[in-house]
Amino acid sequence: MNSLGKLKKIVGKNRLLTSKDDLLLFGSDETRIVHLPDCVVFPETTEEVSSILRLANLEKIPVVPRGGGSGLSGGALPVKGGILLVLTRMDRILEIDQENMTATVEPGVILLDLKKAVEKFGLFYPPDPNSLDISTLGGNIAENAGGPQTVKYGVTRDYVLGLEVVLPTGEVVNTGVKTRKGVAGYDLTRLIIGSEGTLGVVTKATLRLIPKPQAIRTMIALFAHFNQVLSAISRIMASSSPSVLEFLDAKAVRLVRNYLKKGLSFECDYLLVESSEDAAFLLIEVDGAKEVVERQAVDIVAILRENKGEVKVAGTETQREKVWLIRRSVKNSILSIYKDDVSEDIVVPVSKIPEAIRRFRDVEAELSVKVLNYGHFGDGNIHTHVFGPDPAKVHKAIERIFEISLSLGGSITGEHGVGLTKAHYLPWEIGEEQMRLLRRIKKAFDPNNILNPGKMGLH
Repeated sequence: MNSLGKLKKIVGKNRLLTSKDDLLLFGSDETRIVHLPDCVVFPETTEEVSSILRLANLEKIPVVPRGGGSGLSGGALPVKGGILLVLTRMDRILEIDQENMTATVEPGVILLDLKKAVEKFGLFYPPDPNSLDISTLGGNIAENAGGPQTVKYGVTRDYVLGLEVVLPTGEVVNTGVKTRKGVAGYDLTRLIIGSEGTLGVVTKATLRLIPKPQAIRTMIALFAHFNQVLSAISRIMASSSPSVLEFLDAKAVRLVRNYLKKGLSFECDYLLVESSEDAAFLLIEVDGAKEVVERQAVDIVAILRENKGEVKVAGTETQREKVWLIRRSVKNSILSIYKDDVSEDIVVPVSKIPEAIRRFRDVEAELSVKVLNYGHFGDGNIHTHVFGPDPAKVHKAIERIFEISLSLGGSITGEHGVGLTKAHYLPWEIGEEQMRLLRRIKKAFDPNNILNPGKMGLH
């Protein structure tokens, strides 16, 4: 029996796709890069995942795990063909434990569905990447996803207590604990989180939940000069605990304003005003107990105004939704005009953001490209988009942006991962000695290099 016949025996003919149209449908992600698998398989149980990996390991067939396809670094692209293991049918919320404040889920659960499910019990799962309505929890775990609320609540790894993982050789292991404490052995849970599907396939996760905040207050501020923002942010962080600190540079503000004016009925005059070339737009939220939130909001508004920010406070839920529409419309506003932009998500220390933006503008002028910036001011994660008619210059600009970020003590990625698109640059950040260590770890988990090969420079 050939490999396809054996796969069909494991999952049935209806969960095995081989037609060219189907392969094209699943052979790309948000990077718009295309790599076709030889087949697409939809397992529904841990046992099926284990059987598929045992077969693949025996026959040396590449296997690439995939969730919702919202990745931005090519991490789920089957660059060496083989089996694309789509986990979206493993989509059950297995348990919401109110007493211990945990949820146990399968990897195909959509993040937004989990958030809504636990909120019915007065609980909260904080990680919130922009793709929360389509991204799966398995993908979030593979990439250690973050989002706007990272500044207060942290990233995915801060909420994962334990995992069920199928190793490339087919064995099933359970890492971590369901309790809040546990220090027995190496922390394999954290090793799997952020490993981008190169060490194992997550088939179950136990997640930590926290009480849902009682109240939220949302504010926006426009500053004429980017440097004014840093002084305001320093004082805000010293006096309160904002749950969100997002920013847009002047290019992003203008692009979103024009996009919303053209495409939507929207109160642009209330939320967006004409801005200078050096302007910065902030979106700030505080959450928690109502009395604390109101007090912090008053203090934050005062600080923003003292630093010459033009401030608006969202007084209703409708206004809050419109404020968030600004932030969540950046990507679509870019795509409405620039079809071939390159998006990166570098990180620098918060105090270095203004310097990073200034040096990115120098790159813009030097290489005759356009550079647009927005992202998470609270944790230094900048989403940088580069546009230009010359692909070589765009590529060079991206490399210069990586160099600048590293020179400022930052990183080449904050939440999108290394995957395929940044594999060449990982040694720039961690050095060859760490790369050799990563390859030895990969070899220990995956002796035949079948699981997500060609990613992160691990070969």
